Amino acid sequence: MWTFSQRSICILFVALPSTSLRADDSWKHYENGGSLVTSSPTVSRDGGVLVYATPCSGHGDIYSIKRGADTPVRLTNNIAFDASPFITPDAKRIVYCREDKEYSHIWIMNTDGSFQTRLTSGEFHDQPLAVSPNGRHLIFIRGVDSPDTPRLATAYVMRIDKLPALPVRVGVGAIFTPDSRRVVYAKNMIPAGPGKNPYHP
Repeated sequence: MWTFSQRSICILFVALPSTSLRADDSWKHYENGGSLVTSSPTVSRDGGVLVYATPCSGHGDIYSIKRGADTPVRLTNNIAFDASPFITPDAKRIVYCREDKEYSHIWIMNTDGSFQTRLTSGEFHDQPLAVSPNGRHLIFIRGVDSPDTPRLATAYVMRIDKLPALPVRVGVGAIFTPDSRRVVYAKNMIPAGPGKNPYHP
């Protein structure tokens, strides 16, 4: 069981990422009085380390705390908004997203905060979704702004144990199989006009 004192950790209400959020619905949304948009805290497979994101530093940052410790460790410290951390099963690395200049990308770092490396780029809104059981791959959601419809989002998968990372589009609703060898996903469903098939391969 994880227990914390109010002095040791900053707990806030959070909102989980949504595929329909606009580009300013994360940090700007929080600054304007909304909930922090991030993932739930994640715990390493052995239960020894918990990682989470909080804006208590004045902007979004990632923290970790070991079981039995009294004080969390701040892992990121920059002007960008860092959120949605996922710890790998071996508890050696943390995958997260960093929002900068109204776009967010996937980053990875060691659990001590060293070797912070960007894995994706471009005019996208990337959010990590799941790390494979063997820790080698990541499923993430990529959102693309559209002027006429809510943000369109598709799941991608990429290696995170070898660089450079090369994202591969897979569909929506993607999950890893327990042996990490396959990804199960659905075909994309996009808004359709009259007489059009809403399913897109």
